[in-house]
Amino acid sequence: AFNLGVVLEDLGRADLALMAYERAVELDPGYADAHYNLGCVYESAGKPQAALRHLKTYRKLVKKE
Repeated sequence: AFNLGVVLEDLGRADLALMAYERAVELDPGYADAHYNLGCVYESAGKPQAALRHLKTYRKLVKKE
C-alpha cells in the first residue's frame, strides 16, 4: 500500500495516494514513512490539521528508533 501511494503521488494522483497511504497506516500504524508522506500530501491538499496529526505521529515514531 505504501509503495502504491508513492507511485500514485509521483503520477500526480494525490487523492488516490492519500487512500493508499491511509491503508498502509491501517495495516501498520507504526509505519513512520507512511505517516510522513500522509502529512506531506495532506499539507499540499490544504488540510493542515490532518497533516499536523500525521507529522506528529511520524516524529513520535522516529524518536523511538
